[in-house]
Amino acid sequence: MARIAGGRQRRAFTPLEKKHKKMNPVRSCVLYCVNKVSNGMNRNFLTGFTLIEVMVATAILAVGVLLIYEALFISLDSFNYCRRYLYLAPRADDILWRSGNDLACFGAIGAIGSSGEFNVENKRVEWSLGYGEISSKSKLYRINLSFLWKEGSRDARLSRSGYALYRETE
Repeated sequence: MARIAGGRQRRAFTPLEKKHKKMNPVRSCVLYCVNKVSNGMNRNFLTGFTLIEVMVATAILAVGVLLIYEALFISLDSFNYCRRYLYLAPRADDILWRSGNDLACFGAIGAIGSSGEFNVENKRVEWSLGYGEISSKSKLYRINLSFLWKEGSRDARLSRSGYALYRETE
């Protein structure tokens, strides 16, 4: 107990105000207090956390934060892929429709070309277009279109396929 003005004593509230005769040097940084046991006797109990417990809790917390950040980066990568996919899908449908129209009207792909590249938000997107005759008798063509781009460390791909029927005019 510490003495205050007027000679009264007050109960110690911090570890520095209360001196213990037997202090374990390993637990010297641990907070402790005087607790009353249910039978009415005063006993000293050390309460708080040991250094090992704090280190284990910190390691568990660090692993948890690492997993949360990894999930965040995976979701951002997926979001960017979906955003580019939604931007490229109408463009792919347009190229596929124009090539199908050229095949249906002329029997060959005209000015569209078979490959190319363009930039979307500083990402280089390559596309390739191929077609093949499925049935020479009915002049049915299969059209394949692919967009390729780099999304982080992986290659992303968007593929579309379609059919065109060439009808000769007599």
